[in-house]
Amino acid sequence: MGSNQNNQLGVPSIPNPPGITNNVTVIPIPFDANETITTASAGYRGTLVATSSGKAYGFGANTDNELSIPFNPVTTPTLIKAPADSFGAPSLIAQVSIAKSSSFVVNTLG
Repeated sequence: MGSNQNNQLGVPSIPNPPGITNNVTVIPIPFDANETITTASAGYRGTLVATSSGKAYGFGANTDNELSIPFNPVTTPTLIKAPADSFGAPSLIAQVSIAKSSSFVVNTLG
């Protein structure tokens, strides 16, 4: 609930403007039924979530590439490509954090 002016709720169907809702909305995120969200972070114009399988999804304005997704706006939850670990394997994301113009992830290696 709140402002969706920059698609930070991940629901493109809420009109913009005013794009404000007081309703709790279930946002479908495209992952397996056995997967759960382990952590989430809501920023000024975007949102990040991490899942139990170590994936990260982002949605929102992305005007400063704060979601590391090559387009903007990101209107629905979109998988973020995780950087490779030192062995070249995709790293597993354990935590996410987003601010106004930047974001951070912590992988399972720390």
